[in-house]
Amino acid sequence: MLKNTAKVFRKTTGTGQAIENWREIGEIRCLIVSISFTEGLLGDLAQLKIDYKMYILPEADIKNGDKILSLGQNYIVQKIDNICQMNKVVECLLTKL
Repeated sequence: MLKNTAKVFRKTTGTGQAIENWREIGEIRCLIVSISFTEGLLGDLAQLKIDYKMYILPEADIKNGDKILSLGQNYIVQKIDNICQMNKVVECLLTKL
């Protein structure tokens, strides 16, 4: 099911600094899918301007605000939902950069 890989980056700069610095923290297995139009109109998804969902394994080191690079596209993790598909995968909500 998780047929792609992605590099995960975490911000290393402090709040309020002009230049953002990112450090690669690892690579994960994932599946990234675009959300449907109707999903995009729902509560959290509309407020956070979510474009994609990413499914990962529960042990993946992912936090809100991490940058994801997969298949040449950059995303920011906006929200993590740990309860998805009977705890076999974790759903993350992404905004495309």
